[in-house]
Amino acid sequence: MRKIFLLTGLLVFTLLMVSCVVSKTQLFNQDDNGGGFTVEVNKVFKVTLPANPTTGYGWYFNKLDTEAFKVVESGYNSESDSRVGAGGNSWWKIKTLAKGEKTLSLLYYRSWEGPQKAVNQYEITLIIK
Repeated sequence: MRKIFLLTGLLVFTLLMVSCVVSKTQLFNQDDNGGGFTVEVNKVFKVTLPANPTTGYGWYFNKLDTEAFKVVESGYNSESDSRVGAGGNSWWKIKTLAKGEKTLSLLYYRSWEGPQKAVNQYEITLIIK
């Protein structure tokens, strides 16, 4: 019985230590549009925006500052019911590379129509420390 308590205690301690080491990724979504936020340099944050690629529309970066940001991963998650034509969310994991105040801007448009025909814009100001 004593061994079980000792092993359980050791397991709980290990899990607590691992959870302290794992850093939380800052999350941004459409509710944050137009806002200003502080992020740390050399950290990854995630932006998630509603999208529906079946309509031809997609989110595109509007002059991404490659000295301040690096997209490390991106993807699309469809709605759980997976109906034809159903929307979902586009997302990007972005690493900050340099300190300063920077703007991250995305436009929602059809690639063949170009950014001048954007039907939506997402923009946040980030103070990178």
